[in-house]
Formats: sequence, C-alpha cells, structure tokens
Amino acid sequence: FIWRFLGLRKYRENRLAEALPFFNKAQSMGDASSAGVMAYCLRKLDRNEECLKFASEKIEQYPNESSLYLNRGLSRFTLKQSKTLVCADLWKASQLDPSVVGAYKSICSEEESGK
Repeated sequence: FIWRFLGLRKYRENRLAEALPFFNKAQSMGDASSAGVMAYCLRKLDRNEECLKFASEKIEQYPNESSLYLNRGLSRFTLKQSKTLVCADLWKASQLDPSVVGAYKSICSEEESGK
C-alpha cells in the first residue's frame, strides 16, 4: 500500500502528526498494521483519549492486531483507568505478539507493582 509507505516515511522522520492521514487512509483500505501504527502515533502525540477510541473501534475490525491492544492498554494506563482493563489489553497484546510481554510484566505483575 502506497499510503502506508508514505506514512512510514513521515513516521521515520518523527513527524507523527503528518503521518496520521497516510496511516488512516491505509487502514481504511484494510491495512491492519497501519491501524496499529496510527494508534501508536496518537498515543505518542499524547492524544490518549483519541487513541483509546480509535483502538477500541479498530479492534473490532482487526482483532488480531496486537499493537491496537498494546496502545489501547498503554493509553488506559496513562489515563489512569482501571488496572484490570489495562492488564487485559496488555495480556491480549502479549498473547498475539510475545515481544511485548515486557509491557505486561512491567505494569501488571504483582512483583513489579509492589515496588
């Protein structure tokens, strides 16, 4: 998808706000990974409410896209929402992509939360 590649170009230049329209166009054409990167950009731009809403909507469309769960969980964490909801999202993300298990462990494990 050309839209995804245009978004990635802006993303690599750390021009996240400029990357959003390209990722949005790509995900609207069925590119699940662009939806995940879009959620990441929204979160990094401190647009956590928007990220939460976007990820929640897109999870219905792309239920196997781990980055949607990861970014929704991290946005929930930033917004100080229920730890149960945060951990459910991070757990699901880690089940879909084991490389993100560290986020789950750092926020949700009892040993870490006691520090």
